Amino acid sequence: MKNFYVIALCCLTFNCCTLDYELSQDATLLPLAVKYTEALKEAQYLTWHHDIGFIISCSFGNGFRLTGRPEYKEVIVQAARSLASPAYRAKLGTNGHFLLLHSVGSILHNAEIDVPLIYADYYFLEALKRKKDLGR
Repeated sequence: MKNFYVIALCCLTFNCCTLDYELSQDATLLPLAVKYTEALKEAQYLTWHHDIGFIISCSFGNGFRLTGRPEYKEVIVQAARSLASPAYRAKLGTNGHFLLLHSVGSILHNAEIDVPLIYADYYFLEALKRKKDLGR
């Protein structure tokens, strides 16, 4: 995963293909959605970027919802485990009461920063909720 922004772009592309497919029922869009989803599979193990919850929820979450592919469910569960690991999650009452230790990225400044972000916590909670909803 040399360039994280390529990963995020694949996620957004996938989500557009998936939602377009859902709305139009155009069968030609589903293979594209699957292709872009499966390109993101390794992201399930990342513990250093706040967008993992968002990326996995949008891509594999919507993919599972529309296709029921069991392998997508496994990716969602593993990503939630990765985000909840001690490498990523702050202990309660520390880190300014943010849930996640790491939130990075500043494209406009061509720099990586590591500060807590409230929307990163939101996507983390969304990933945990999706995991719970899957019964695991």
